[in-house]
Amino acid sequence: MAEQAPEPRKGMPDPHLSEPEFKARYRERFADPAFRALDAEIEKIAAVAWEAYDEGRKAR
Repeated sequence: MAEQAPEPRKGMPDPHLSEPEFKARYRERFADPAFRALDAEIEKIAAVAWEAYDEGRKAR
């Protein structure tokens, strides 16, 4: 007698990142010590990038 096939998975997990995880990944692009002088500016840009990501807006 054949085994019954397993139930297929439905849907995908939510790939949406949390704000801290998003910003940490964003800042990884600026790991070079030369960027340390621009930390405040990078944080401002990361905040704007987070808003766009969170609201589902994409860069063109």
